[in-house]
Order: sequence, then structure tokens, then C-alpha cells
Amino acid sequence: MKLPPDLHVLVTRPESFGTLLCDKIRALGAVATLFPTLEIHPFPDKAQIQYKEALETARYCLVVSPNAVFCLAPSLMECLASRQHNDLNSFHLISMGESTTRALEKRGLRVTHTPPLGTVSESLLDSPLFDKKRIENTKVVIITGKGGRTLIPETLEARGAKVILCVIYDRQCPRVEGQEALDAWKKAKVNVVLATSQNSLDNLLQLIGSDGKSWLYNQSLLVVSSRLAEYAKALGFSNIVIAKSASDGSIIEALAMFQGVLQTQAE
Repeated sequence: MKLPPDLHVLVTRPESFGTLLCDKIRALGAVATLFPTLEIHPFPDKAQIQYKEALETARYCLVVSPNAVFCLAPSLMECLASRQHNDLNSFHLISMGESTTRALEKRGLRVTHTPPLGTVSESLLDSPLFDKKRIENTKVVIITGKGGRTLIPETLEARGAKVILCVIYDRQCPRVEGQEALDAWKKAKVNVVLATSQNSLDNLLQLIGSDGKSWLYNQSLLVVSSRLAEYAKALGFSNIVIAKSASDGSIIEALAMFQGVLQTQAE
């Protein structure tokens, strides 16, 4: 696969993930600029250890993102491995997407269930695993970051589950000079912006200020869910493309669709 050579993608992912994606985009013939609009800060191991007992007794453990995997304290990672080894049939490790599944598998863990591509949260809640009769009075640990979505925990609690949020990292907006970056993007002719979360999009708008919003709204926006597309549309974006998932492969597949979009913009 080759990407359009006139494609210039602004990647707003956190640095660790964004660097790898930018390298892949460049290798396929397009241009990529990394501008992380989220910083991920893991909480120290001594703060995470409070969740060990919950992991040792939960029937379900839901991991929301690759960040949750990378930020998990070694002692809790060992606890997950022990549960899988000793409670093979009574412990379910669930991921929120294929990227999270791969991150867990690289650490030797076996994922019981991954929702299909698309509306991940809604698909997960529709799974027989979380049927009300099955989940009632059952302990569910959700490994997540501070300020994450509340749809899943609230829905599971409404179905009678005992939900414990294992909050192991924080998301923060970087301290950078947005106006200087905006001027560089205009000069370099950035024409596609990638946003993989509502938080990252909000931070981008905050960093570039009111003067940069009109420019940003005129660029093509690539998002990774229909929910995020609806949010972006409400903000003022009009040319929005939705990737099948947040994985690098799905994002690159969606970027390949921009050939016609860029030609139309040029006209």
C-alpha cells in the first residue's frame, strides 16, 4: 500500500504511540507531523497496589486501552498472570480493542473477549458476557485512567455488578506553544488531522486558541469512532472520515481513502 504523496497528517496521539504511527505513515510515502495533545502520567506503584485485592477476587477485568497496559504496575501485571494461570475458567480478561489486546498478549496474557470494530463500548455491553443475569452480584475491575468515560461502569452497576475502578494514570494537556506550531502546519500544508479521543481533540483546540479554530475546521479530520465523529461535527468540523478502529492498521487504511478527498479540496 502507498499513501498519497501530498497527504500531510497531523498526529495528535501521545508521543510513544504517535512516533510509531508517524514512522509508518512516512514509510508509505506521505508526510506526518507529531503534535501530542495528551501526556500520559502513570501513578506510582505504591498508589496502584491498593487495587491488588480487587484483582485477586474479581471475575472480570476490563482493560480500556494500551495506555492502561503500559501504565499498570508490575505487581498488578503479575496478579493478572496468576489469575489466568490459577483461575482459567472463572476469570475473564477483556480488552476494549485490538490494540489493547495486542499489548496484553505481548505481556503473555490471554484475552477472553475483544469487542468487534466500531462502537466498542456499546458492542461490549451487548456481549453475553455482560448480560444482567450473568453479571449481577459479580465483581468487575476496570483498569482505566483518570476522567475516563462512565458509560460502561454506570451500565454495569445498573445491571447489579460490583464495579471497581482501578485508576492507574492521568491524562494531561501538554504545555506547548500552539500558535508557533499552527504557523508551521500552515506553512507545511497539513491537510489531515488525526484525533483518537475527545480529550485529545479538546486539547488541540485549546492549544491553538480561537484564531486557529477556523483553519482547523477547514482541514479533513480522521477519527476512530462514530461517537467521536458526532462530537467533532458538533464542534464545527465538516469533512470527517471514520477509521474502523484506533489501531495503526485501521488508521493507515483510512488515510489511503484521502486520495479523492485531497483532490476535491485542491479543486
